[in-house]
Amino acid sequence: MAADASWSFLAIGMGGGGVLDLDATAVKVASARGLRVHLGSLNKQNFPENSFRAVVSSHTIEHVHDPVGLLKECRHILRPDGKLVIITPNVASWGHTWFRSNWLALDPPRHLHLFNATSLQRAAKDAGLTVSSLTTTIREADGLFRASRDTNELTVMFGATATLGPS
Repeated sequence: MAADASWSFLAIGMGGGGVLDLDATAVKVASARGLRVHLGSLNKQNFPENSFRAVVSSHTIEHVHDPVGLLKECRHILRPDGKLVIITPNVASWGHTWFRSNWLALDPPRHLHLFNATSLQRAAKDAGLTVSSLTTTIREADGLFRASRDTNELTVMFGATATLGPS
């Protein structure tokens, strides 16, 4: 598919109907609401080089098998003055430090890769991108805290191990 002048912004894998999503249900729902949405991975879309002024990847990079490959494709389709925004859980967050293996954002087996500031910067550099800003936010922290806390309480209540089978 060729990008035209109206394709100045690309949202990847928003899970609720971004412009490009790996979730067939999300694509169906978004399309039914009149949005122009495509199913599949970014590299399968064959967008021309320098197609977009902005690409937003919200909670996607942690799900792909090749995060550097995803970032390279983003670099390829971004215009020279374009901006890429990556939103992903921060493994160096207070929540992960506090809840450890019960931190909800670990999300195994769906999260294949976890990032902190250093590893995300390294992946960007390996993809040929320059990081102009890197910040952390407490957005969604309350929900993650509650869910992680509840998981932690269940672990403490029931113990970390169980023996199953005939006695």
